[in-house]
Amino acid sequence: MIRIRVAHVSDLHFGRKHRFLSDLTAEGGRAPERQIQTLADSIRRDLGEPPSGTEQLLVVSGDLTETAADEEFRDARAFIGALQPSCPAGTHIVPGNHDVVYTEKDAGKRWYPYCQFYNWVFGQLHDPEKSDTAFSKLHVDERRSLAVLELNSCFDVQAGTVEATRGYIQERALQKVEKELGETKNLEGMIRIAIVHHHPVLVPQLVDGGAGYDAIAQSHKLLQLLQKFGFHVVLHGHKHNPVTFSYDATSLWTTTPQHGFQIVAGGSAGSTEIDHAKTPRATNTYNVIDIAWDPKTRDGRIRIETRGLVRTDEHGAEIPSRSNWTWTICRVVEERMRRELGAVKQGGLRPRGPSDAAALQARDAEYKRLKYNLPTVEVIPSLEPGQDFECILRLVAHPKNHGLHRAPTRVVWRPGFSFEDVIDSPPGESHDYAATFAYYGPMLVQAELLFSEDDGGGSEFAYIYAPFPPSWPEKAKPPA
Repeated sequence: MIRIRVAHVSDLHFGRKHRFLSDLTAEGGRAPERQIQTLADSIRRDLGEPPSGTEQLLVVSGDLTETAADEEFRDARAFIGALQPSCPAGTHIVPGNHDVVYTEKDAGKRWYPYCQFYNWVFGQLHDPEKSDTAFSKLHVDERRSLAVLELNSCFDVQAGTVEATRGYIQERALQKVEKELGETKNLEGMIRIAIVHHHPVLVPQLVDGGAGYDAIAQSHKLLQLLQKFGFHVVLHGHKHNPVTFSYDATSLWTTTPQHGFQIVAGGSAGSTEIDHAKTPRATNTYNVIDIAWDPKTRDGRIRIETRGLVRTDEHGAEIPSRSNWTWTICRVVEERMRRELGAVKQGGLRPRGPSDAAALQARDAEYKRLKYNLPTVEVIPSLEPGQDFECILRLVAHPKNHGLHRAPTRVVWRPGFSFEDVIDSPPGESHDYAATFAYYGPMLVQAELLFSEDDGGGSEFAYIYAPFPPSWPEKAKPPA
């Protein structure tokens, strides 16, 4: 099982609209920032250490600055440098529309400050004139089984043009990264993450009246590319609204496998421009994303935790000391990254006959013995370090019980011999006696159903097998 944790921050907006600036003085300047908590300080403290065996990756999805000024990029560089030591799995940055000189017509001059910043951070020289393709590239980390695709949606952003607000990825940039993806060995066995600034899909929550179409123009080309190569998640910024959803649109006219993936908008980690009028609870946010992927079964799981900045007390007054601002978990989204399901090959059918009578009676007897309670199991990839899969156990009532169903008072689940503990489950709010445990090998799980004296007392035992999902069939090698 491959695991990675992603610290996803977006729309930092270093400059006059940055949240963590010191207060204005009476003369209009800023007070010295000694001993004032910075955005990097607060996020680094909040992140802490990742789970054992999981490395952390830093992703910044654009708008590091407000006006692409040198001093703003210096603050952005300090922010990146402060977080990099806690993110040894790497740092990935894409530009936002605020990271270019918005009013400059010449592409080279428009992109020069960002190129200089990128060179500072990564020590890689880029020609500003070639920024349309230079900042769209695939990074492959074979040791960590990780592929990260950076995409530049801001090359044409310029004041006074139709590209002023919307994003666009140059066709030759898409051709370049498609070639890189196609040439990558064992891509199917890797965790695949794409990063872009603008929205690839403009869902209703992200539409601003009068703003026109400010997502990525011609984004269907990008989405088809990501589906073709089985990406797991797309991280972006732009609108300061943290929205998470699944994209699995399927076209009738294509035969390419249409893999679904998560799209995660980062909100804004550092801007003061948060729309409180539209959403009174709105605050600055960033995401902590845990991904587990099993290359053998091509099955995975993703957990997206959105954390919000707390800078007011229980009475709604702003906490005066920035050192006491904290982050809290606002929302958690967990999704299965399912592999493509193939057709099931079944045996031949035959009509039911007299020879089946004894078997049917045995089944009816089993229903009655368990008082029409049946155990079920769902096996999903585990996010717990050191474990491969997780087993979700439930007890369900058979609906056609002829009024004979009797609910147990509790169920004791006993996993395999390697587990020292048992799970004693009451009915719970869902009345399904749910239990879960992570494991690294298949096993037979025992369920002991305990009944009240009014329902006959005593206990009955049922069993269900928790398997490992089958490995994905390898592609046939071409003949020599």
